[in-house]
Amino acid sequence: MASQMTEISVDCHDPERLSSFWCAVLGWVVVHQESGLVEIAESPPDDAALLEAVRSGPVVPTMFFAQVPEDKVAKNRVHFDVSPVDVSQQEEVERILALGATRADVGQTGGESWTVLADPRGQRVLRAAQPGSGPLLAVSGLALDLPIETERLILRPHRMDDLDDLERFHGDPDVVRYVPWPVRDRAATEETLRVKLTQTELVAHGQWLVLAVEVRATGRVVGEVLLKWASDRQGEVGFAFARDAQGQGYAAEAASAILRLAFDDLGFHRVTAVVVEGNAPSARLLTRLGFRQEARFVDGVHFKGAWVTQLVFALLDEEWRVR
Repeated sequence: MASQMTEISVDCHDPERLSSFWCAVLGWVVVHQESGLVEIAESPPDDAALLEAVRSGPVVPTMFFAQVPEDKVAKNRVHFDVSPVDVSQQEEVERILALGATRADVGQTGGESWTVLADPRGQRVLRAAQPGSGPLLAVSGLALDLPIETERLILRPHRMDDLDDLERFHGDPDVVRYVPWPVRDRAATEETLRVKLTQTELVAHGQWLVLAVEVRATGRVVGEVLLKWASDRQGEVGFAFARDAQGQGYAAEAASAILRLAFDDLGFHRVTAVVVEGNAPSARLLTRLGFRQEARFVDGVHFKGAWVTQLVFALLDEEWRVR
């Protein structure tokens, strides 16, 4: 018992151009087109014939090209449609769940003819049709296309040769005053750098993506940005920058890039940031980025030997898009 793949969907900026390319490569034709979406196939589809073909053996999938924002900064999603061969949709969903998938929320209302799953790596897999109503549609896991480049910066995974630059601000009391880590010497910085080398993907809730912020013109690492996959479509951001790199707009440029990653590519609905009261520059930056202060927890955490007040900021995807 297995499913047949019937559709492959690719997110892209220019569906018409990409579909024309693949039609030329494969000798296929456009079988459906509307605003922001183009479907191509070997030949115009026949729904009845497709259903019979799915039941009897492998079929040639059609391809969809769907428009997404031009300024996406990470790899686009690829969707795979698969159809149950000899069982109902519900039976096939249960089989896939038993293989290691989990149910997930991508904003569905409950009235859809599909179910949302997540693949065994903890990333999203999308849409299973109701019994008898069509194919089971899945979205592959979210791959990060790194590094992320902005006008002046490169956001990339850490390397061991970042040690000198990291030591400069990890060991600066003024920089670490409001961040969770203590003042670090070179040995402690090297130890934590080795951990950062592994924090290059988001494959499970609670995991942090940690990226070095490198200035393109000099090659120097002046800071770090972090993105946590907190829960389903929920994230948290953080950042820290060397003292002599502050006040130059680097933090805003890097934070904007990581928010584009969160909202535009990973499909997050809500991103938060937690600031220790007194860290006015970070609070001002979050406000400029569109965050709202949602909460103030007086003596909310014991932080570096004292009780401190925490400020919680949040930004929704619709707020990000209209900022």
